[in-house]
Amino acid sequence: MVSYLGTKTRGMKLAEAKLIRIARGDSTSLEILDDDVWDNALIPIFFFLSKPDCSCRSVALKKNRFTTMGFADFIPCLATNSSVETFRYAENCIGSAVDGGKTWAVGTGAQLLADVLRTNCTLLELDLDDNNLSDE
Repeated sequence: MVSYLGTKTRGMKLAEAKLIRIARGDSTSLEILDDDVWDNALIPIFFFLSKPDCSCRSVALKKNRFTTMGFADFIPCLATNSSVETFRYAENCIGSAVDGGKTWAVGTGAQLLADVLRTNCTLLELDLDDNNLSDE
């Protein structure tokens, strides 16, 4: 995952504001829906969900312009997370894509997710609607 240093993007600030509500106990759900926040917004989410004391129960990320590379960097945090029961990642990109000049094969993100699911015992619901996944 990319370092959490330097100038924060609008997406990072939005994610942080929502994460602060969870950390304060005002919510147990993280929702960023229909907002073009791009991959940088996944950085604070990754660090928050990686914490042993994370209290987030539900994550919904829909239509945020996240790329396959962003998903690949982000998804390992769910391997050790023990609080998220519902994960919705819709209308972003898990499947085949070209990111930063690097071509990701079909199934790259899906394979990483499968690896995570082998160790995660908490996740009960998974929604991956419309993410460039093929039948392979």
